Amino acid sequence: MLLLGERDIYDFAVGRDTDKRYTYTRTAFDLSQPSGSPKHPYMSTLRKYSFELGWKSWSKRELEPVPAFFIFCGSIYHCSLLPTGQVVWKSEDILRYANEVDLQFVDRTYLNSDYHIGITSQNLDEFLAPKKLTKDVNEWLIENKVVQAFLVKRKDDREVKWWPNTNAVKAIGFNKVMDPTLIYQEIEQYVTSELVSEIDNMVVLNDTHKRNKAGFDDKSFKHRK
Repeated sequence: MLLLGERDIYDFAVGRDTDKRYTYTRTAFDLSQPSGSPKHPYMSTLRKYSFELGWKSWSKRELEPVPAFFIFCGSIYHCSLLPTGQVVWKSEDILRYANEVDLQFVDRTYLNSDYHIGITSQNLDEFLAPKKLTKDVNEWLIENKVVQAFLVKRKDDREVKWWPNTNAVKAIGFNKVMDPTLIYQEIEQYVTSELVSEIDNMVVLNDTHKRNKAGFDDKSFKHRK
């Protein structure tokens, strides 16, 4: 698989191949320039996976972490975007930041289409754990050739904003969640198995290839003088 476009931290993974049949192109990640909102009903429901009701300090709303998400090769990872621009992935980092700026975490319950779950400081890690996307969401991502995407739900935005197929891995610190070599391997497997059709995988043989495959060479059919 060839990595094209903007470089990221996993570009330097050892042992990657250069099979030109498969390519993955990344655009530049710019947190101030999202690519609009994803056009799938599931994406709008990500607003329910929000920490907006989890902070007891209306006078410090500008300091509250913003709910963020990272779609990666068929799974979704929960994280938080701090006002500093840093993305944090672990509960202790979120709670440490809250303590530093004197934000109080409030245990609440959110609702999605399947079940209720209480989000507390004790089970926050479970809430943040990666989850497999449903079949219809994954099919939509495959149809649109989305390997990875960073998503953010800010308070002033009506919809979730996203940055699909960018070089965001290092910028958002996802390499602290997954080793860069494994990131490359996961992308390679996803691109070569999920994002290609049977037609894409077919090698079109010209006459020379067909002749060689049949066991002949360039002298097989020449007439001797």
